[in-house]
Amino acid sequence: MADLGRAFQGFEGASAPLKIKHNIDKLIGDQKTVGDRLKNLISGKKKKEEEPEPEPEPKPKPKPKPKPKAKPTPKPKPTPKPKPPPKPKTKPTPKPKPPPKPKPKPILNPLLLNVSMRTIILSIETFFVYTPTAEKVTAIDVSDKEPLIQFSKPEKKYKKREKGLGKCFTCLCPCIARLLYSRRDQYRGIKAMIGFPFGVLFGYALHKLVVERLQLSPSTTKVLGGIVTLCVAIGFALSKQVRCICCLTIPSLCGNAGRMYLSTFIITFVILGPITNITSNARESMRVMSCIASLNLNHTVERFKLMFKPVKEIVLDFVGAGEKVQKNTKDIDGAYKKIDEEVKDEDEVKEEIAETDEMDKEIGRGSRVETIKKKFKVKRPKFGAKTEAKYGMKSEFRCEAVFTKGVRACYKSFGVAYDRCHEYLPIIGFLLCWPMKLTFICDIASSYMGKRSCNSNDAMSTGFGASMDTADGVQREFDKEFGVSMQFKLDVKPEQVDQITPQDIGASIEHQFDKRRHGLDFFLNLINRVLAFTFLNVFNASRKYCDQYLKTIDYDNKYITRYFRHIDARRRKQGKKTLLPLKKGEKTEIMPPFKVKFSKEEKNVVIFDTLRLIGEIMTVTIIFGFDWLFYEFLMLIQRHSNVTYSQKGYHHIKMTIYGDGFIGNLVRSILKGFDKKHSTDEVTTTTACLPQPKKMAARSILIMYGMFLLLFILMFFQSYILRMRRAICSFFYPKREKKRVLFLYNDRLKKRKSYLKFMRHRVRKMARRQAIALDSGVFFTLRHLYPKYFDWLKKFGVGKKKCLVCGETESKKTPFISCSEECPFCYCPECWTDMKEKCYVCLPDDDDDSPLSDDAFGDDDDIE
Repeated sequence: MADLGRAFQGFEGASAPLKIKHNIDKLIGDQKTVGDRLKNLISGKKKKEEEPEPEPEPKPKPKPKPKPKAKPTPKPKPTPKPKPPPKPKTKPTPKPKPPPKPKPKPILNPLLLNVSMRTIILSIETFFVYTPTAEKVTAIDVSDKEPLIQFSKPEKKYKKREKGLGKCFTCLCPCIARLLYSRRDQYRGIKAMIGFPFGVLFGYALHKLVVERLQLSPSTTKVLGGIVTLCVAIGFALSKQVRCICCLTIPSLCGNAGRMYLSTFIITFVILGPITNITSNARESMRVMSCIASLNLNHTVERFKLMFKPVKEIVLDFVGAGEKVQKNTKDIDGAYKKIDEEVKDEDEVKEEIAETDEMDKEIGRGSRVETIKKKFKVKRPKFGAKTEAKYGMKSEFRCEAVFTKGVRACYKSFGVAYDRCHEYLPIIGFLLCWPMKLTFICDIASSYMGKRSCNSNDAMSTGFGASMDTADGVQREFDKEFGVSMQFKLDVKPEQVDQITPQDIGASIEHQFDKRRHGLDFFLNLINRVLAFTFLNVFNASRKYCDQYLKTIDYDNKYITRYFRHIDARRRKQGKKTLLPLKKGEKTEIMPPFKVKFSKEEKNVVIFDTLRLIGEIMTVTIIFGFDWLFYEFLMLIQRHSNVTYSQKGYHHIKMTIYGDGFIGNLVRSILKGFDKKHSTDEVTTTTACLPQPKKMAARSILIMYGMFLLLFILMFFQSYILRMRRAICSFFYPKREKKRVLFLYNDRLKKRKSYLKFMRHRVRKMARRQAIALDSGVFFTLRHLYPKYFDWLKKFGVGKKKCLVCGETESKKTPFISCSEECPFCYCPECWTDMKEKCYVCLPDDDDDSPLSDDAFGDDDDIE
């Protein structure tokens, strides 16, 4: 009974346990009667032709013995073929009446009955799914070996290496074909030797794409790259799963993981391209502002120099003039000292006074010295009178001394004459030389001089004493502290804390940009290191696909492969139910791997990825546009901001000192620094301050949009390329692929009838609930309600009807079918046939099928 239950696990309608008995009876009723089958079993006729092996070998060989036994039979009959499962909704074919049974009662052996049942059931066992209760729903219990099915002529077993590329390899190089399509335990050494170099290539690619982008030290990069390459090479040589995952990375690069890795390069290009260029141009604009501020400062400084340089030079000349003034005062002091000595020095006339007194005593007359002193004795001293009296007295002393010296010279002359006379006339000199002793003559002269007075008032001008006292005061002031010590101080206000100078602006710009540059470099290194690991997502996606392929039997199991067609063709030869050609609803779920037209899911993926790619392109374009606008703005400044400044100025300070005297010359020598002439004639230009922006290279822009084009191409062909993953896995796991195809075929056999039944009951249920509404467009309403007047609208492609089941739009090539002229709904020919040519909207109660509950087929989401 276990075999019997297993045989009906995948049978249509087997989900209802109450119908198992009915299905068994129906299956046995389609065959011969139990009595006839027992006769054949007892007699042993055609036993081997009717009984296939329960567990056939992978390479069945037809046995030659049963064939000669079939010839001598008196009534040769065609070999009974296992019939396909009966359709529950179609009327069963009438059973042929069995021949009349003979009266002798055969002995019924239960074991022989079990063998007979297995003979009938095992012929269809290959196409039914066995789902153990303890495992997942997706797991099936199908033998890895293809069961043997008896045809009228033995058919060759399906061999993958005799199809497609395998056939090419077999013809061109049989040894490669034998190696590629060998079993897992064959040629392990050769596979390892050949796989190791390919593993080295994959490891080197991983080293270039991941390890080098981490920007580690050269020695660390080499060591880590060598370890990664060696590990991948060893895994590729020894593990079939590693080889499969590495091969899956090639189509996975065209998937989301690969495009995400390619997007990392776009992000890096955006950061290194327009963003870095914008930052550089911003720095250039700040340099321009700093340069212009410095240029304005230089112009202001030049004006101040023109204004204050003469004053500065005058002040500095005053410092040098102090020494010159001191030198001039020393010259004045030397010149005045002689005058002062002449006026005030009495030591000079003391000898003369004494000589005059002595002469007066010798002569015996009154003292002239006392007379002069009494004369110049000042009773009421006034300014200058004392100096004037002193100098007058000194002058008269000198005058009297002149007369005194004259008398003395007279005496002396008479004495010298007398001595000379005695010298020449020693004998008679006494007599002849006595006139030389007549000195009274000198006295006569002295008497004459006494009558004459030396009056100094006649020689001195009025105010002489006052002038001398004034000069003496001036001289005393010169002698006290006359010296020029020139000191000056520039009163500069303290700078404010928040005051910004052009130098501060330049230093701040440099500091801020250096800080941003270091931050940007760190961010770029971090981004590169993080984005380098995104390539591992490609390996991870390949690993997940391989794991899902091996664990989940219905994962990405939707392709009509060669083996699928082989099974369908074999069932067609056997006269069983087939799947090809597919129904309209099935074409959205399964498809050929080389189908050019996208499925609905693939279209949605392409549309969504296209919209996302357009958003990315717009974002990058906006960044490029901002960079271009910033560049054009700076170029506009460069073209129209070249200004030439011409500064001309003249500053002349002149002081004229009239007079040629001592004081005039002194003042002139002091103030000659005020005669300053300064001028400026400066021409400056803003050429050095003009911006020099950097333009984004056209090559970088082409590379960026070329990468976007590559992304779009990969996205567009993603669906085609990702279908290669199943082919790669099927190459490395052929037995698993065979199980998956058998599961897909059996699953579609179950779903075909259930899906059509569900669609019929769905339309009926919607009609009962009155949930069906017209697609009430204006043109459709006019064409349906007034076909006589508005039937011409279909020529313009408006107001077309749609199939109620599949939703296909009406066309000229495919005329739709309506149950009546009053019914607003229509069906395509294929759906009309599947609906048993009944409109369940118009006739919701006229149905020979039993009503289905909501749980019979599940919700809409469960039927896929």
